[in-house]
Amino acid sequence: MAVSRRWAATIGGILLMSFVSVGCGSVRYARSASGQIVTRDMVRGIELGAPESDVLAILGPPEKVSRSFFPGGRSLQYGGGPSLLYGAYTVVWVHLDDRDKVREVYSKLYASWSLDEEPGAYGRRDGGVWEGSVFTTAFPR
Repeated sequence: MAVSRRWAATIGGILLMSFVSVGCGSVRYARSASGQIVTRDMVRGIELGAPESDVLAILGPPEKVSRSFFPGGRSLQYGGGPSLLYGAYTVVWVHLDDRDKVREVYSKLYASWSLDEEPGAYGRRDGGVWEGSVFTTAFPR
């Protein structure tokens, strides 16, 4: 029995929309380069002034390393960009100073299909620690 092209295109469209709509309510959590998911306790465990080795012991290797806005420092990034299969994604940055000590931890929960400003999920810097309204959505337990 032959399947018409129109019928195949309709079924294909329905399947694609099913995958996309299932993904719209899910979050792609931040991960290390080794695939370990960053949890609430892990991000809370990064202390200001801690050496890079402590960060790597807690979070694992970063997915990306770039120059930090702190002079001579680097930024370790966990998590990446949007995906068709997820409605949102979390990114965590650990900013190190020129002595490879933690100066700031910051994360955001991005909506994959939004152009609006995205809310911060977590922050730790000299002024203290805060957890945004999306913290429990951005990180698993």
